[in-house]
Amino acid sequence: MKQAMAGLLYVSFLLLALRVQGGTVGEAALVAPRVDASTQIALASTLLHRYRETAREEFVTQAQAAITAALALSPADYIAQRTAVAVMLARRDDVAALERITALNLRFPDDVDTYALLIDAELALGRHAQAEFYTQRLLDLRPDNLPGLIRAARLRELYGDWAGAIDFINATVNRVTAAEVEERAWLYVQLARLHFGAGRPEIAHAALDAALTAMPDYPVALEEALRIARLSGAAQAALAAAQHLYRVAPSATHLLCLARATAQAGDTTGARKLFDEFVRAASAVSSRDDNANLALSDYYLDEGRDPTQALAVAKVERARRADPRTVVVYAAALQGVGRDAEARAELDPLLALGYRDADLLFTAGEIFAAGGDPLRARELLSAALASAPHDPRAAVVELRLRALAADNGASAPSDHKPTS
Repeated sequence: MKQAMAGLLYVSFLLLALRVQGGTVGEAALVAPRVDASTQIALASTLLHRYRETAREEFVTQAQAAITAALALSPADYIAQRTAVAVMLARRDDVAALERITALNLRFPDDVDTYALLIDAELALGRHAQAEFYTQRLLDLRPDNLPGLIRAARLRELYGDWAGAIDFINATVNRVTAAEVEERAWLYVQLARLHFGAGRPEIAHAALDAALTAMPDYPVALEEALRIARLSGAAQAALAAAQHLYRVAPSATHLLCLARATAQAGDTTGARKLFDEFVRAASAVSSRDDNANLALSDYYLDEGRDPTQALAVAKVERARRADPRTVVVYAAALQGVGRDAEARAELDPLLALGYRDADLLFTAGEIFAAGGDPLRARELLSAALASAPHDPRAAVVELRLRALAADNGASAPSDHKPTS
């Protein structure tokens, strides 16, 4: 009993230290008193939570060390094994995570948190039918549980059902306590993305403001602020968000965001320096779990003008996962080297679901146009413009639509206002 209490006190003091030190842990966390497995599990969970709050990869590394220590002390501990899967997913070790969580689900078929991790792993690997099956099982098990509602919202979004996704998130907001600041901020960010996708930018901005009021330096909210500003063509707002994001969560991926926002704001000299710095930083971590390979592939395809290298980098990540961003980046890289049929095949499952993410629509439209399917290209590009008419890509897409219309003897769409 004394050991357990000492462990709990240790984790409580560590959490306070993490907040006071502004998100840096140092050697103390790694040489923590190994009182028992439960202490190490609690420490790993605390570090994962700090990763969610800060997007700093060192917390994932330290969580891995803590959960490894817990499993060494108690290899059969179920909570330790489940927490290990959460760490795997944070590290993007999705294939191994799915294998382990599937085995745990068979052992403990009524555990809500196990189902949640199982669904996350299925989605990370693009296994949407399986994710839907397990989400329904989770909701049947406990109809009003938060993990189930959140994952149901994600599936509704993938199916293009903005209203359904919003309803699921709204159902969760009032169930989060005032003390759960990060959880509430995260839900506000989801509402911001969903309302923007549904063509309601005013509500999206209000939700995003609520998230940033709750946590002003929250990387997830800053990433969404940057995305919405970019899709809205608001160059200065995008630059401010990118600068803030890189300041609080410096990473190679966020450095590319900053470089692009700087270029869009008109500072080509400053952007060029940032792009060069990004390539060095991304290349240095390309073999790590916390790599920036998707950003690096995106850069090589666009600013770097090296589609062969873009494909080589994207192929590595596509072998590991199949979430929407990975699929879109890989498809774009395939199209960049002229492998149009393969690119379309990559995107077909997402498009068949009904997914209407603006970046997917812009990329898919260009791929189908280059691949000789003008009718499908016009449909996708028109939808892209409807979802983000002020995006910097809009002018080029307008020209592309006019060319496609001329080739097919039809009129180009003239009104691309967002629809709700």
